[in-house]
Amino acid sequence: MRPPTAMESDYLKALASHVAAALDRLRLFTERKQAGQALHESEEKFRAVIEQSAEGIILVDEQGSVIEWNQAYEKMTGLARKDVIGKPFWDIVSELTAAERKTPQRREYLKSAILEALKTGESPMFTQPMEVEINAQQNREKHYLQQTVFPVKTEAGFASHL
Repeated sequence: MRPPTAMESDYLKALASHVAAALDRLRLFTERKQAGQALHESEEKFRAVIEQSAEGIILVDEQGSVIEWNQAYEKMTGLARKDVIGKPFWDIVSELTAAERKTPQRREYLKSAILEALKTGESPMFTQPMEVEINAQQNREKHYLQQTVFPVKTEAGFASHL
C-alpha cells in the first residue's frame, strides 16, 4: 500500500474536519432537542401542579398583570381565568373588595403598593401569611382567604406568587 500524496492527505484532513464539524452539529442539535423536550416536560409538570392544586394560585408579572389564575381560585372567587388573565392585579382585588371599602383611593393605594413590591421585591405582604376578605362573585357573600405572597426574581425585576 502506497502512502497518500500530499494532495490526498490534505483532502483526507479536510474531509475529516468536515465530518467532525457535522458530528458536532448533530450532537448540538440532539442536545438542543433533548433540552427542549426536558423544558416542555417541566412546563407540563408545572402546569399540572398549578391546575390540579386545591390551593388557589395566582401569578402576577413584573408589571402587575395576572399571568396565571388556577381553577381553585376560580372556585374561591367566582372569577373565570379567561376574565382575569392580562388584567392588572389591583383591578381584580378592587373587584373583589366589599362595596363599602371600594374607593378610587384604595385602588390607587393597592396599585402603588403592588408596583413598589414588584419593583423592589420587598413588602410587608411578603413576610407572613395574610387573611383577606373578598366578596365572591357568585353570591357576593364575604369570604375570608388566607394567602401567602412571595416575590419571584426575574430578569425584569420581580413577579409575585399568591
